[in-house]
Formats: sequence, C-alpha cells, structure tokens
Amino acid sequence: MRSDFFGFWIKIVIFVVIAGTIINDGGSIIYGYYRVGDEASRVATEGLRGYKLFDRNPDQALASAKLKAEQDGTILTGFQVTREAIRVSIEIPPKTTWVAHRIQSLRPYLSAKGQLDLPLN
Repeated sequence: MRSDFFGFWIKIVIFVVIAGTIINDGGSIIYGYYRVGDEASRVATEGLRGYKLFDRNPDQALASAKLKAEQDGTILTGFQVTREAIRVSIEIPPKTTWVAHRIQSLRPYLSAKGQLDLPLN
C-alpha cells in the first residue's frame, strides 16, 4: 500500500515537470512569434523618424533603425527605403529554453523573423 502511495506522487511530480517544461518552452517560442510584428513596427517607425528628421537621408534612417533594433535585442536583417515605404526585416533571436534549444531539429523554429513595409507619408 505504501509503494502505491509513493508511486502515485512520483507520477504526479513527473507529470508536473513535463507539463511545466512544455509550457515554458512553448511559451517562449510562441511569445517570440507573437512579438515579431510589434517589434518590426517599432524598428520601422524609428527608421522613418530618422529618415524624416535628417532631411530624408536613408543612411540616417538605417542608423536609427539599427540602434532601435539593438536596444530591443533584435537583429536587423534587412532595411530598404523605396519611393513609397521603408521596408524592415528583423529577426528575434531564440531564447534559451529548458529543453527545446538542445534539440537540433527544433532550433530553426526558435527564432522569429518578420518584415514590415511602413509608408513614408
């Protein structure tokens, strides 16, 4: 009877650990994908602000966007000023998870990538 009692609690502890790991790792990955659109918007807005502030200078727009991306912990992977818009591509680097970052086949899904075109007007 006593071994059944301990066996039950060991199963509960194992279940809680597995559920906690799935929630933590899944939450980290989902949060990165959820955040990518908002982050691209902030970087593009900062690039547009730099573009307008320095007499429509694309180099200043790029510098402003790079600085904002660095401050927010993202990687600016592409930046372009066209006649109509500023195009920004970013990557949110993967967070260290409990298990997922140790599995080679899951690594491509841990970072989130996004692109945004922000009109110049």
